[in-house]
Amino acid sequence: MVFRDPAVLAVPAGHPLAERDTVRQEDLAGQTVPAVGGVPDHWLDQLVPDRTPHGAPVHRVTDIGSWQEPPASVGARRGFTLAAEQGIRFSPRPDVVHVPFADRPPISHGLIWRTTGATATVRAFAAAMARWRASAAR
Repeated sequence: MVFRDPAVLAVPAGHPLAERDTVRQEDLAGQTVPAVGGVPDHWLDQLVPDRTPHGAPVHRVTDIGSWQEPPASVGARRGFTLAAEQGIRFSPRPDVVHVPFADRPPISHGLIWRTTGATATVRAFAAAMARWRASAAR
């Protein structure tokens, strides 16, 4: 893990949840949540659960092809998406409001690469990040 970031819910501007200071995981009950397909199941279950903590179903749609598509789906009022707070800086949209979760743990960020891509440069970068993380923890 490189760092953690608070989890937020991206909702369409004008939606009742957009007016709230915080949301809870139970607010996802019965909602459509677009998610990127083709990622490992354990990632998907962690980032976009198909049930709320109390067991209510969440309609998880995994036909999204890239990480840029969920905010567009939210802006077009085709559902909500879960995001990391810092991501707001990278894809600001006037038609999307990001509401912090009151009951969700932070999202952990880390380095990933294909096993066939573990070059000397990748290993050196990973080692540098590990050193940076260790020094930042002090």
